[in-house]
Amino acid sequence: MVVGGAKLALLLIHILSVAGNGYSSSQDNDYGSDDHEHRKKLDSSLKSGFVIGYVFSSISVLTIFMSYCVPWARLMKRKGNEVMMKTPMMTSLMERQEKKRKEANIQISTSEKLIARISFAELQKATNSFDRGKVIGVGKTGTVYKAAHPHLRFTAVKRLFDFKHLEKQFLSELMILGKFRHKNIAPLLGFCLESRERLLVYQYMPNGNLYD
Repeated sequence: MVVGGAKLALLLIHILSVAGNGYSSSQDNDYGSDDHEHRKKLDSSLKSGFVIGYVFSSISVLTIFMSYCVPWARLMKRKGNEVMMKTPMMTSLMERQEKKRKEANIQISTSEKLIARISFAELQKATNSFDRGKVIGVGKTGTVYKAAHPHLRFTAVKRLFDFKHLEKQFLSELMILGKFRHKNIAPLLGFCLESRERLLVYQYMPNGNLYD
């Protein structure tokens, strides 16, 4: 921008010098008529004024243009740098999420070999649409309903409160209680994992305890 301004300034000085020389030469000519001399001076003045106005207008437009373009270019460069910094972080986060998802799928596949996977519609029917009259307990992680399942007979269905915050809890119970058996702990018979719903199905034991 500075170099361009300097070149324009030099051009302006050159034009003014040429105009001045023409004007001086016209004064030294004693053989022309006064009218001819006057017209030459007028033409020279008009041309000089036009050139000067054009040069100054060009400099003004260039200055305004640069005043907008330079800050915009710097802003775009800064935003580009921020995106480049965020990209590795986002990639790392996505990789961790993908790893967790794969681990969860492995745990669920393993659990399906040990206990039954039951649909949400079946459990909804077995609890009469989770009727409040079927509630037999409320724990820290969910509500337990007494249910009558056609294949599992009487069961206790535990419906977790918040699947996002209790996903780890849900998977832990699947892995631990799917294998573990104890006379004082109700055995885990099945589970449900659909959309936002997470449910665990235990054998109903009037004097037993649910893991919570």
